[in-house]
Amino acid sequence: MVSTTMSTINPFLIGFESLFDKANSMINESSYPPYNVIKISDEAKADQPEGWEYWDYEIHLAVAGFKENEIKVYREGNVLTISGESKEKPEDGFIYIHKGISSRKFKKQFTLSENVKVLERGVGFDEGILKICLENIEPKPGIEYYEVY
Repeated sequence: MVSTTMSTINPFLIGFESLFDKANSMINESSYPPYNVIKISDEAKADQPEGWEYWDYEIHLAVAGFKENEIKVYREGNVLTISGESKEKPEDGFIYIHKGISSRKFKKQFTLSENVKVLERGVGFDEGILKICLENIEPKPGIEYYEVY
């Protein structure tokens, strides 16, 4: 069996094999919990009062049924990981006729550009929605040269 990589499709795309892996994982990714990714428009930023801290993106996750201490948010390299595991035990005496609010274990991962960072104090929990504010940092201008060994 022959393995297909980005470099066999296009020899100028060396080292992009992880794109295939990412595309594969996106196809198989669970939709739980539901989430939104929002880009804040320049018009919305302009409407903010002077001195207001603004950001470029927000990720919202619907995490009803979870407590703040049951959710972890961390970045490792360019991957932002959000995970949750409810410590709630089923209480004796309760029989659910219908349980539509799920609090099952989850893990969501978002690949961020090197220029995107999570704002300091940019992770909040409000009315069952986890909000993560992201800022786009300007890349350093100019050409980056590398020494040849």
